Amino acid sequence: MIFPTVPEAITFGMDEDEALLQAADARETGLSLYVDARKPLSVPSDAQGRPTVRPSTLECAKPGVAAAASSHRSPGSFFCVPGPA
Repeated sequence: MIFPTVPEAITFGMDEDEALLQAADARETGLSLYVDARKPLSVPSDAQGRPTVRPSTLECAKPGVAAAASSHRSPGSFFCVPGPA
């Protein structure tokens, strides 16, 4: 699985369910690289029929923290709907 807006996040699984499970972790790791490097975070793209994964609550908090620490983004410039706890 790949994420068009986070090309560093690449993963796979033996079947689609396993790949989706791995995808959430891969995306979170990829976004962490952006936060650590203080790079701007991209806006999520339209799924266009591709499978999607919901972000964790922690993953949703990271863009806000990054925005607060960066002069390049405003705190409200990233929309995130966390998955179930």
